[in-house]
Amino acid sequence: MNKKLLKSIVCIASSIGVASSIPFATTSCGSSSDVLPKNVLPYEVYEYDENNVLQGFKEGVDLSKYDGICNTMQIPAKVTSVKESAFITAQLKTKIPSFITKLTFAEGSNCLSIGTRAFYMCGSLTSVNLPSSLISVDSAVFDGCTKLQFVDFFNCTKLEVLFSSSFRSCPLKSIDLSFTKIKSIGNGCFGTCALTSVILPNTLETIGDLAFNGNRQLTSIDLSNCVNLSFINQSAFVNDTALTSIKLPGQKLSTIGKNAFQNCSNLSSITWNAWQGNLSLDQTAFSTVKSTGNVTITNLVDGHSSTELLTTLKQNGGLPDGWTAA
Repeated sequence: MNKKLLKSIVCIASSIGVASSIPFATTSCGSSSDVLPKNVLPYEVYEYDENNVLQGFKEGVDLSKYDGICNTMQIPAKVTSVKESAFITAQLKTKIPSFITKLTFAEGSNCLSIGTRAFYMCGSLTSVNLPSSLISVDSAVFDGCTKLQFVDFFNCTKLEVLFSSSFRSCPLKSIDLSFTKIKSIGNGCFGTCALTSVILPNTLETIGDLAFNGNRQLTSIDLSNCVNLSFINQSAFVNDTALTSIKLPGQKLSTIGKNAFQNCSNLSSITWNAWQGNLSLDQTAFSTVKSTGNVTITNLVDGHSSTELLTTLKQNGGLPDGWTAA
């Protein structure tokens, strides 16, 4: 055999052997220039602008071919924000296919914000893991995601704002915002969810109108760690009918608005930490709560007593006469 030809055959064979041992940057959900975890939609399905703002899915992309293969949307690390209404139609219908149940963000995410209604009414989502880069979640981002049961805020150490209705009508069982820097929880943010446990950060200053209304499985709320909380706005916990006890922070809480705890029909214990007497109460703040219960002050400041607080809550906040000072 011609030596030159033999050499060529050997080279080709060697190349095939080497190539077969090299891992390619692909995923079972499709090809991608990034190595993606199994079951994740490839990045090629997304559209970005020149500032790496995620616009949504590419026009004309066929997502149906990933049915039965992918169940996760992972937002690429280069994305700086998710555009308003990125994944809904003009008729407010979701563009996210029903086989997508999880939303995550890539390691090293640069996403600072999620725009209004970005994932609105995505009934298929069951879990969301938010990134450490996130600063704000705009209005109605996950509003109406009727299967969303878990949102991981653990890495959100920069998160400052949850705007109105961000997670409204989601069947969330618990939220832990203690790792965040949130100052404001917007109007209706967690309204009509299924919360049984709520942990809020010490940076919190304001709880908005209807923020936790209609959480009928929530039995207690502990705000004693929220030392910067100044305002509990109107109807914030209205119709939380399973609520039996609340713990309120002391020195800065100055306003409890109209109907804030109205129709919390099982509320029987109010504990106030270091109340200083500086309180503006709407006369309906505690109306239609349980007819008997106890008011307690812990860490007494300037001689203000539980009896004095009880009188204030009765005369100005609609607390029933049957309550006593513990």
